[in-house]
Amino acid sequence: MSTGRVIVLEGIDGAGTSTLAQALSHWLENAGYTVFRTQQPSRHPTGQQIRKLLREPTSNETRRAALALSFAADRLLLWEEIRKAVAQDKWVICDRSKLSSLVYQGSELPEDWVRSINRYAPDADLTLLLDLPATTAMARIEARGAVRERFETLSILDELTRRYQRLAREDFGSPVVLLNADVSAEEVLLQAKQAIEALR
Repeated sequence: MSTGRVIVLEGIDGAGTSTLAQALSHWLENAGYTVFRTQQPSRHPTGQQIRKLLREPTSNETRRAALALSFAADRLLLWEEIRKAVAQDKWVICDRSKLSSLVYQGSELPEDWVRSINRYAPDADLTLLLDLPATTAMARIEARGAVRERFETLSILDELTRRYQRLAREDFGSPVVLLNADVSAEEVLLQAKQAIEALR
C-alpha cells in the first residue's frame, strides 16, 4: 500500500500558496520524504491556455465557460502525474485544485455546472485553505508589481474570500483545514505542519 499523500493548497491570489508550497516541500524532504511539487495551471498546453485566458481584461460567458473547461481538463491531465507520484510513495504538494474552480469559476458560472465538470477529479488527502482579508491580499499583489489577472481586484477578491469560507464548511470530499494567513510565513508554515502531522 502506498504511503504517498496529496496535499492541496488553496486561497485567493496573494494568500501565499506558492510560498507555503515551497516551505512544505523543504520540510517534508528534510523529514525524509520524496516530494512531487506541482500547481494549477499546470505546465501542460492546457495550463498555457488558461494563463492566456486569465490575462484577458474582459470575458464573456463563452470565454468563461472555456476557462472553466480548460481548468477541468488541465486538472485531469495533472492528476495522471499525481497518481504516479503517489504510487511511488511520494508526497504531493499541489498549489490549487478543484476548490479553486468552485470558487473562481463558480463566481461567474452556475456552481453546479462547475462542480459537474470537475466530478472526475480525485480528492486530495488534505486541503489547506490560506484564509486572509482581501485588503491584505491586494496589498501583497500590488507590492509584487506583476501583470495582474482579471480576478485581482479588491471587490472580486473579497467575494472570492467569502466563497472559499462558505465552500470550506460544506462537504467538499476531502478534509479542509483553514489556516490564518494574515500572519508571518513562518507562522503559516507552523499551522500547516500541525495539520499535516495530524494526517500522518
